[in-house]
Amino acid sequence: MIRNNNNNNDNTRELNLLDLIVMFFAWLKNMFIKFFKLAGHSAQLNFKYLYIWPIVLVITLAIIYYLGLNIFHFGLKKLYKAETTAIFRGPSINTFKTIMAPIEKANYLGKKTDLSSVLSIPEKVAKSIYKVESYHIIDIGRDSIPDIVDYSGKHDLRDTLDVLMYDRMQLAIFTTDVTQLDLIERQLYNYLNSHPSLVSINEVKHRELKAKLRSVEREIERIDSMATIVYLDNNKPQINITDNSLLIGEQKRQIVSEELLGLHDLKVGLVMELVNYDSPVSFLDNFVLDPLPVNRKIEYLIYILLETYIISSLLCILIDNRKKILNYLKNKKTAE
Repeated sequence: MIRNNNNNNDNTRELNLLDLIVMFFAWLKNMFIKFFKLAGHSAQLNFKYLYIWPIVLVITLAIIYYLGLNIFHFGLKKLYKAETTAIFRGPSINTFKTIMAPIEKANYLGKKTDLSSVLSIPEKVAKSIYKVESYHIIDIGRDSIPDIVDYSGKHDLRDTLDVLMYDRMQLAIFTTDVTQLDLIERQLYNYLNSHPSLVSINEVKHRELKAKLRSVEREIERIDSMATIVYLDNNKPQINITDNSLLIGEQKRQIVSEELLGLHDLKVGLVMELVNYDSPVSFLDNFVLDPLPVNRKIEYLIYILLETYIISSLLCILIDNRKKILNYLKNKKTAE
């Protein structure tokens, strides 16, 4: 009897699962039918009120143009992207982002006049720029090697293994006129390297490195003079007992040589770092242009037409049911 009950429960579970599947597909079919009915009804209304859709389209384009949004100007032209890596020496990432803010905000707000004045470029060239953006570079494994660019800006700052690099960022220029890319790159470079904050930070770091280099050179001279005394002193015994330790051979000379070599390596490193601090910001390479456009004109037109159609459909539904809506509001007001 117990075995039969178990079989009945299993059959009930299977039956319930089949019922759920059937119900789901029935609901899905019902939703498709409702969607097509709604689409057909909206098409009828748009045909009935044929003047609504063109009016909405004109108003939409006018608003986009009036607000200076980039969709109107750049959606109808091919937009190209060029990238490079900016290496900055001294300032923090936040400082660099703050200095880049006037350029990035000018593009987002459509203020081409501000962008023209900031970069000292003709307004015609500024109008060809869609936007200039900076992205963090992620160091995977903390090995000081740039690995990937955080284009989404969603990297978790609490991640202690894959960290943001503190001395470089990825720069991207979006433009419709690739012939002006060299001018934009040159003016962006001049803007960054002439910014007072970056220049002052770089000068401070430059002085610190020079002070360290002078200190290392003095230490090399001191050790070198000590080495001369040790090498010229031939009266020292080759076997000596110091602090209960037996020293055999040229131990002191070897220690001096190793210290000198270490200081020379440190000097070379400081000299190379000092050369790198010649300018506050440097580009790893020229801006590399992607030959394929990042936008598609047909896609933008489809988006605009689709959004316009949805808005006009909603307006047509409201106009067609205006009497019902007014009667409902009157009845509700009367009831209150």
